[in-house]
Amino acid sequence: MTFFKMAAAAALLSLSPMAAMAAEMPSAEQCEAWFVKVDTNKDATLGDQEDAAKYSDLITSGSQASSDTMPSVTLKKDDFLAACVKGTFGMPTT
Repeated sequence: MTFFKMAAAAALLSLSPMAAMAAEMPSAEQCEAWFVKVDTNKDATLGDQEDAAKYSDLITSGSQASSDTMPSVTLKKDDFLAACVKGTFGMPTT
C-alpha cells in the first residue's frame, strides 16, 4: 500500500509544475486580443513600426531583440498566435 501512495504522490508532483506552467500561458482569446492591440495598422501582420523584430526574436531565440541590430521583419498573425499560445511571449500586458 505504501508503494501506491508514493507512486500517487510522485505522479501528483510531476503534474504540479505542468499545471503551474499552463496557468502562465495565455489563452487563444488573450493572444487574439493581444495581436489586435499590437497590430496598429490592422493589416494582419506586424512590421517594424509594430515591434515585429522583438516578437520574431522571441520566437527564434528566446531573447529580446535590439531594434537597432535587427533587419526589417514582418510577422504574420498565424505565426504570432501560434507562438503566443505556447507562452513564448509570456502573458499579455493590459
